[in-house]
Amino acid sequence: MVLSRLPAKKEEPCVSFSDTEENIEIIIASNFKEFIDKLSRDSEVNEFELVSESSYSTGQLEREVEKGDDPFLITDSFLYYSVADCNLDWLVSQAIIVMDNPDEFIAPEVMAYTMKKVANSERKMSDRHSLVSLAEKVKDHNSVEVRKYYKRILNYIK
Repeated sequence: MVLSRLPAKKEEPCVSFSDTEENIEIIIASNFKEFIDKLSRDSEVNEFELVSESSYSTGQLEREVEKGDDPFLITDSFLYYSVADCNLDWLVSQAIIVMDNPDEFIAPEVMAYTMKKVANSERKMSDRHSLVSLAEKVKDHNSVEVRKYYKRILNYIK
């Protein structure tokens, strides 16, 4: 009887999305099988879409932002709302609260997602006030990664 050794199982790479404009990388799934399992078919348009691990209600996001102790959940919620239909003024108000969070990881990610939403949304006059408040928070923020959004916000306020 001959026993052959199988090579050690290789670790599968994660599936991620790279946003080159914002210079951020988002891990979508820990491996390809998990990614495929998250896909669902939209029968109306016969297209596939990625199903979020969970859809976040506005109340859930507000509670997580207030608690401020789960960076992944907060940033994942903002990622969700950067593409989901929501009130821009409300999302910006949540980003303003996050700017006071001491975790250095959270604010830059939240700003990236918030600015993506701002760029892709039709802005109303009511949104202007919240953007002015966000600009004030961002202008003197301790993170250079957050401060870089100050001039972009001003461009949207004009």
